[in-house]
Amino acid sequence: MTDPIPQKNRRQPAALTAAERTAIITVLESDEYAELSVVQTYWRAFDAGTVGCSERTFYRVATEQNMVGDRRRPKYGGRTGPRTKPIVACGGVGQLWSWDVTELRGPRTQDRYKLYLVIDVFSRYPAWRIEYTENTDLAVQMFATAIAEHGHRGWCTRQRIDHACPHPGRGARGQRCARLVCPTAGQ
Repeated sequence: MTDPIPQKNRRQPAALTAAERTAIITVLESDEYAELSVVQTYWRAFDAGTVGCSERTFYRVATEQNMVGDRRRPKYGGRTGPRTKPIVACGGVGQLWSWDVTELRGPRTQDRYKLYLVIDVFSRYPAWRIEYTENTDLAVQMFATAIAEHGHRGWCTRQRIDHACPHPGRGARGQRCARLVCPTAGQ
C-alpha cells in the first residue's frame, strides 16, 4: 500500500451509525425510563426492540452524554443541595414546645412502655406520662395538660409538622394534634 489510511480515520464496520446513537439517546431521555438505571433502561428498551446494540455500547453512549449516575428526578422540588436547617425563634415561655415518644424497656424482656414527653423549649417546663401504647389521643391530652399548667402565651405562628402525632399518616388525627398546639395548622 502506498498511501495507508491512518487508524483514527478508519471506519469501524461494527460502529454505531448516527441514527443508532440518536435512538439510544432518545431512549435514555424518555420519561418512561427516567426513574431507572442505565442497565435497567437498556434491558427494557432491548425487550421492546427499540435498541439493537450491546449493553456495554449502550452504557458507553450514556457515559458520553453524561447520563450515568443517579438519573431519578429530585424528590424535593428540583433542589439538588442539602436541606436547610429549620430555625425557630423563641423569646419567651410558652412560645415553642418540643415533644417525643420514646420506648422504654420494662423489668421483663417482653415489657415495653411508651414515655410521652413534652418540654417548653424556653423554660424547660416538662410534662410527661408513661403508657403501654402509643396513641394520638394520649398525646393530645398531654399537650392540653402542659399548656393548661404552664400557659400558652404567644402560641407558635409558624406551622411545621414532620411527625405531629404518634401516627402522622392517619389524616385528620394528625391535624387535630397540630391544631391543639399550633392554631395556624391547616390554614
